[in-house]
Order: sequence, then structure tokens, then C-alpha cells
Amino acid sequence: MRILNSEAPFLGVNCYAAAADTGGECVLFDAGFGNTDALAEGLKQHGLTPVAVLLTHGHIDHVLGLPDYRRHWDVPVWLHEADVYRLDDPAATMSAQFQPMLADVLHGWEPPEVELFVDGREWELAGLRIAAHHLPGHTEGSTVFCVTDDSDAVYFSGDVLFAGSIGRTDLPGGDHATMEASLSKLRTFTPAPVYPGHGPSTELAREIAANPFLVG
Repeated sequence: MRILNSEAPFLGVNCYAAAADTGGECVLFDAGFGNTDALAEGLKQHGLTPVAVLLTHGHIDHVLGLPDYRRHWDVPVWLHEADVYRLDDPAATMSAQFQPMLADVLHGWEPPEVELFVDGREWELAGLRIAAHHLPGHTEGSTVFCVTDDSDAVYFSGDVLFAGSIGRTDLPGGDHATMEASLSKLRTFTPAPVYPGHGPSTELAREIAANPFLVG
């Protein structure tokens, strides 16, 4: 499997492209703001064409690039049904202290069209098998995607799991007890590389063994 990462400058979101080793198509994970041109150039260099965008959750830093993405690539966008309301007013689901910072970047925002999915949704896209695991707590619709091909398996964890940490639960729609239940489920997953929404990649086995939020 080939995985490219284009970090969006707005809040440092990791925006990934995943492709089978032999394929010219890819799937994008999350749509950060300000990295579309760099991502497009990286895809061109690797001869990859997106066929879909899968969103790990509806926070503004992971969806704000959607209008630019859609102008470049006319492909379907998927988001868990519990987070779709966040697209109507992305600033409203952030902390009150953060909202004034968003006025400029949200100028002219119109909710993009998305397709909805629920827990357990599976896709076969770009030669990849993709399964959606609904793991709420960071947001109501937070999802970890398990992506496999003939030789590899990886997780795109969004803001559920980071290297050495987890996503915060104190923003609107977050819930600590729900996150705890989601992390309990995550500890049962088959070990594989993890590509989080922020920061470096990691391994699930390493996080289960050493991440203070997963140990137990």
C-alpha cells in the first residue's frame, strides 16, 4: 500500500492519500485547509487520481478544505451521519474562545454535499477494502477507518488516537465517558500502523502498550 501525507497548515491536520501498490487511483482521508495545491502536486508526481474523500469527523480543521478539494476532484465525500450537522456552521461546534479566529477562514462558507455512513460501512475503492469503525467521544461521529489491500492493513484514526495521546473531549459534542468506551474497543483491534489526524504515525501495539490513555 502507498500512503502519502500532506499536512494542512491550518492547525496541522494530516491529510492522507492511500493507494494500492499497483493502482493509479487513491482515496483521500480528511480535507484540511490550505494544502490542496501541495496535495494535488504530490498526487500528480505519484500518478494518483482520487476517487473519494472519507472524513474521520466533522471538526472544522478536517473539513474546511472540502470546497477546494471538490474544485480539484469531483468525487464523493463521506462523513458519519452523527457529525453532518457540523458542516452547517463549523465554528459553532468549537470552543467559544476559538470561534472569533474562524471568521475570516469561514467567510463565504456553504455546507458541501456529503454522503452519510453508519458504523460498519464498508467500501471497495481504488483497489482497497475500507471498513468504518464508529468510535465517538472526540465528536459524536468520530470514525477510525481500517484500510487493507492484499498485503497491508492500516488505520486512519483521525482525532481518536494520536501517538502517545488521544483527542480532546472538552469541545462541544465531546464526551469523556464515551471516549473511554471507544478506546476500550480500540484495544481489541488487530495491531497495525496508525495514521492519526495530527502528529506522527505510530503502531497500535505500541499505543496499547505505552499510551497512558490506552494502558489498562
